Amino acid sequence: MYLKKAQNKIFDLFAATSIIAVFSFGFFFSILSFYLGFTEEEGVLNSVGRTFTFLICFFCILVAIRTKLYQLYLTKNSIFLLLLYVYYAGIIYNDLYLVYDSDVVFLDADRNAIMQRIIRLVFIPMLSLIVFRRESLDLVLCAKIIFFILFWSLLASLTILQLNLGDAVEERVGVSGELNSLNMGYWAATEFLLALFLLTKSNKAYKIFYLFLGLPLSLYVIMISGSRGPLLYTVIIALYYLYLSNGSIINKKILKFSIVIFVLILLFDYSFILEIIKGFNPVFVERIEKAINEGDSSGRDGLYMTAIDQFLKKPFFGDYFVLTSGIYKGFYPHNIIIEALMALGLVGAIPLFVLMGKTFYRIHFILKINNDNAWIALFFLISFFKGLSTWNLYGNALLWVSMFIILTYDIKELKND
Repeated sequence: MYLKKAQNKIFDLFAATSIIAVFSFGFFFSILSFYLGFTEEEGVLNSVGRTFTFLICFFCILVAIRTKLYQLYLTKNSIFLLLLYVYYAGIIYNDLYLVYDSDVVFLDADRNAIMQRIIRLVFIPMLSLIVFRRESLDLVLCAKIIFFILFWSLLASLTILQLNLGDAVEERVGVSGELNSLNMGYWAATEFLLALFLLTKSNKAYKIFYLFLGLPLSLYVIMISGSRGPLLYTVIIALYYLYLSNGSIINKKILKFSIVIFVLILLFDYSFILEIIKGFNPVFVERIEKAINEGDSSGRDGLYMTAIDQFLKKPFFGDYFVLTSGIYKGFYPHNIIIEALMALGLVGAIPLFVLMGKTFYRIHFILKINNDNAWIALFFLISFFKGLSTWNLYGNALLWVSMFIILTYDIKELKND
């Protein structure tokens, strides 16, 4: 009996470690690499962090098999998602050979690195995080540890962002992959949403910390990152979460009144809001004004139109997973919906959109109940919105992983809660 208890404690420890690693180590090790002098995207510490995450996730797969978690929680929807990702990975593998034989200039020409990224950073973590459903696992504690890892990482990132404050609007780039200003803006948005969740799950001392340190730091990083997307999506998701959480964070009457006032300000005079933001980052205000006055989309409209044209040429089974013509040849479309249509065609994209719809349906109930697992829904939402304006579909690990976890919940199970 004692041996079994000890075994379960060890399993919980590994399960919690894998969750924490998947949801925070990528950013943490990139920041650590920068401060220790490893400025390349694939630095030594990044490789160490990814290898550790891979090994711990692989062990969790063995734990899931040993404890029969797959039999208990693997649903038809989650299985279908796994198969769909394998299908997409197969398409990419085939496309990479075609890319090499054509004149398409691909941004990352190392096909082995891409396939390793698919297996190590997405597929294995997705398969392993069925351990998220272990009933003995303290999910709030996992969320707190992730929060504090991201908190100190964001504090450290301020040095990097301060270096970029003088950059031109068109050159809003950072040191390397994980450390560009846009990506740090999205990590700050994730931290903000985690702080909101933890406000409902903590004692008074921790609530003060989240309210007066966690939320302000996240907003500050979003502001000085100069990225419009993270700010917009943070506001949308936060208001949605606050509204669904049944007053556990803020009184609904106060929330509705605040929304009305905010909308009126936006409709009649938003200049003083821009003045406040300007104090953090003048470049950010310039980009917002260009978006409002000139319809500036940072060149994404050209990407979208080229990708849609490519989809229309082969609408049923799809084409390359990168653009094959025009001035953006070799780029991702920077929109996961358009990329799914372009790369998978209607045959692959429609099933993916159905699964996304089912995920959103479950998220509504998860956030409304606001149980200990609610933070995973917030991770999916920010990953989904991030995918609408940047990054790519196959490499959006947190999107696939969080969607897989959410689809292991039966809708009847959520409604009964």
